[in-house]
Amino acid sequence: METSRLEEVSPKPRDLAEEQPKPTEDSQQIELPAVAPEAPQHAEPILRDYRVVLLGDSEAGKTLIQSRLDNPDMDPKDFHLDTTIGINIVRKVENINGQTVRLNIWDFGGQDILHSMHRIFLAKNTLYVIVLNTRNNNQDAQAIFWLRYVEAYAPGSPVLLVMNKIDQNKRAALNLPVLRRLFSTREFEREDVLQISAVWPEKEKFQKEFTDKLYGCIGRHISTSKPFTSQELRIRDRVEEKKATEKLKVISIDDFRDICEEESLDDEDAQDVLMERFNEAGVLVYFQSKTVMFMNPEWITKTIYKILDQYEQISDNGVVPYKKIQSFCRKNEDHIHKSEDAAYLVDIMRDYDLSFRYEKQMPGVENTSDKEFIPMLCQREEPQDIDELICADNTVELRMVFEYLPCGVLYKLMVDHQKELDMDHVWLTGMKLDQKNGSYAILRQEGNTMGIYVHDDNI
Repeated sequence: METSRLEEVSPKPRDLAEEQPKPTEDSQQIELPAVAPEAPQHAEPILRDYRVVLLGDSEAGKTLIQSRLDNPDMDPKDFHLDTTIGINIVRKVENINGQTVRLNIWDFGGQDILHSMHRIFLAKNTLYVIVLNTRNNNQDAQAIFWLRYVEAYAPGSPVLLVMNKIDQNKRAALNLPVLRRLFSTREFEREDVLQISAVWPEKEKFQKEFTDKLYGCIGRHISTSKPFTSQELRIRDRVEEKKATEKLKVISIDDFRDICEEESLDDEDAQDVLMERFNEAGVLVYFQSKTVMFMNPEWITKTIYKILDQYEQISDNGVVPYKKIQSFCRKNEDHIHKSEDAAYLVDIMRDYDLSFRYEKQMPGVENTSDKEFIPMLCQREEPQDIDELICADNTVELRMVFEYLPCGVLYKLMVDHQKELDMDHVWLTGMKLDQKNGSYAILRQEGNTMGIYVHDDNI
């Protein structure tokens, strides 16, 4: 077997799992100038919506941080939090820079299996708060991984790095010169890095070291953008009223355009710009290729997560009957179920190369498949004969090492090459592609490395 190696880079950080720490004191903190928010004036019109997305590894502390933002007067010991399933969204009205701003704070579940799904909700003009778990002292690797994630799917968006659990590692620090070298378009100044512990019992300390500085960061970014006009605010409020009264998961583009026209926004290009602004601000989720806008992204992610969580019961190595997807859509108790819900869900997954319609060809039989192939549901164990196929004569090996290789790339390759995909040799991190002449290629991902093994009798 011939081998060629291209390059090497640092690996992806490993997942972290730990028990929730007890609150402790910490005397080493970064002193930064803060912009303290005034008490929210709910009687004032909400002129802005701004989205804040919490990213980070599982158990980094994102959910507790979100909860303390939402309930600043509660003692952290009184929170009883479960692992975030999909996305959890909190809305909070604050006065920032003298303006009433509604913050749409999104907490993304940190489990590996969710990363490919979350990318469909990332947008520009959003503040990404990357929460780093300093307990195991690998915060540099975590920062590099999540910064690359943001750069891949929302390039140029503002980022705030938060070193959490600093009370358990008081010497923790970030290697900012390395981050500046790897991400040359970012300066990473002192105000871009915070050191906190989400379990600090002192409310004033958490307010000073995190909340005030977060709002100061938001204030700097919204100062360069324009607020919604009174016309746009009326459209936003009517859309949200429709969502609340009818318990809608989606609103059709036609209905949205009707509301715009009723509010004298007749130009379709201007309507499209407003849809994108609403999407960036977290008011709704807008996919340009769709005929509907999604009012509740939590419904999408939680339904998909339910499918992922029960893959052993419903999936035959990634192949799921369509009726099972319909069943999971019906189990959402927060919203009225409609017959087209499963179609919306499958349509999104297909658009983002997360699945494809499974069509197993049988000679002389017309295809009537009602199943979906979802790569994220493939078995983790690779087939037993893979090593034998890789080591066969007339096989060439290539190893490609990337700075950042998300698992979604492999899923996309499975979708793109579905006609060549050997369904007996596909697993969570690899696949075999067959050609009619008997040649084949095997792709096997190991972290940021992709091994490619090409077999042809003529080699």
